[in-house]
Amino acid sequence: MAHTPRITSAVADAGMDAMFGGTICNLAIIEIWSDAGAQPAAGGGSSGTSVLLAELTMNATAWTGAASNGVLTAAAITQDSSANASGTASWFRLKTAGGTALVDGSVGVGSGFDLNINSTSVTSGGIVAANSLVLTHPLL
Repeated sequence: MAHTPRITSAVADAGMDAMFGGTICNLAIIEIWSDAGAQPAAGGGSSGTSVLLAELTMNATAWTGAASNGVLTAAAITQDSSANASGTASWFRLKTAGGTALVDGSVGVGSGFDLNINSTSVTSGGIVAANSLVLTHPLL
């Protein structure tokens, strides 16, 4: 017999709030990495040959509220007013303020990305701003 578990939105909400809610993401760092290397297969894995392009900071209250239908939406995110390096942004890593990796995800401009930024073309010393960060737990 095949395994076909399905998670309810209530369970997904509880999971997202337990993993990322509370204060764990307050003032968390969002690292934006280049496409020189691939996004790690597992969250928090080696960044390989990717280059750290920019670091943004989440608000002191990270999320706009509790998860809803497995979705957490970030509150204000402080831009990086002087990017670390030049390159094309392709993935991000969310770390606690203390540096513990929590999750990696996609980055881009427009819809369909976990982290939406002003431009994926990053120039050293330039501004990198986030338009939105949305973490979604699939309702399997």
